[in-house]
Amino acid sequence: MLDLNDFIGTWRTVNFPGYIGNEENIITFHVSSSGIATLWKQAGQETTTFAEGNLVIEDNNDGSFNLIINGQAVDEVYSSIFGNLYISNPSPSFISEIPEHGNRYFEKLQ
Repeated sequence: MLDLNDFIGTWRTVNFPGYIGNEENIITFHVSSSGIATLWKQAGQETTTFAEGNLVIEDNNDGSFNLIINGQAVDEVYSSIFGNLYISNPSPSFISEIPEHGNRYFEKLQ
């Protein structure tokens, strides 16, 4: 069962076969120890914050989950992000569909 502690830290998209890579832009997901989440993209020198607020994780108990960011968002579609295939070891990672940016592979920065 996934919970907030599984996501605390900084996650960044990386190039991975079968998923949209960072040649378009880098998407970062950061969760503080107090449960505040920020989702943003960096394209060259430009940074756009998609959503920021309290994070709630809905574990669907089938390998998929929803990352719900209760707060501010540039568009409502970024307030609930669908994810799946969470892997805790050896390098924490998950896959997420980012609206208008496709399927992305996220790895936790160590």
